[in-house]
Amino acid sequence: MKFRSRVFSKLSIHYLRITKYILRRMGYRVVPTGLGYFDAAAVIEEAKKRGLSICEYLEESNLGSVGSRRDLVVGLIEQCHLQSNVDSILEIGSGTCMFLEKLIKSDKPVSVDMYEPDIPWLSYGKQAISSLGIKVNAWPSDGRSLDRTASQSIDKVYAHGVFVYTTALRTCGYFMEASRVLKSGGLFIFDVFIAEKAICEVIERFRLSNPDGYDFPVFMHSNWITSAAHSCGFEIINRFDTPYHGINTTYFILQKK
Repeated sequence: MKFRSRVFSKLSIHYLRITKYILRRMGYRVVPTGLGYFDAAAVIEEAKKRGLSICEYLEESNLGSVGSRRDLVVGLIEQCHLQSNVDSILEIGSGTCMFLEKLIKSDKPVSVDMYEPDIPWLSYGKQAISSLGIKVNAWPSDGRSLDRTASQSIDKVYAHGVFVYTTALRTCGYFMEASRVLKSGGLFIFDVFIAEKAICEVIERFRLSNPDGYDFPVFMHSNWITSAAHSCGFEIINRFDTPYHGINTTYFILQKK
């Protein structure tokens, strides 16, 4: 099954590239539409023009309501006094690497595994983190597994702003995958929207603060998080709230037993 998943992922990327090539030959240009992720080429180019890092540019322009949330989240994680100087970390949905570039300063990993479905951002992330002297394994994400990473090989798994999009089925799948790749005592750090807090006023505040039509939130009940964590061999050791698109997400820190 893992082999089939890897083959399918590679074929999907291959056929996407062929499709884009054919369309260009016909005089068409493929551009992202709707509510897709930040366009890598546009963001990187604009950041370079302004002499800013990617994170600095996103914060300054406040694209996607980024603001200064990254530093707040990282600061709250560091206040939990978790293990530092680890051998390996993994990020699900590494995106712009704005969290990774900050967290590796305290984690000081020897190697990083990153999974990201947006190939241009995956390429950027691999180059950016490798330039810091860290070994990087950059994998195109299939949106459901961490199948390129060996079992019990990772000290920390991060997922920032990922499970706010994914269904309970996929989130649970990632819980199981995180448990598989983590060493005993390893940490799983992620955020979700908590269903108990999703009263009408909160949902309306989210809707009004996002006039572009961001209607992606997936709300998880805290009892479900607790049950899924325990079923996958985790213990919840901490949690805290952070602002996100006009409302809050709740960060959970789980430790593999």
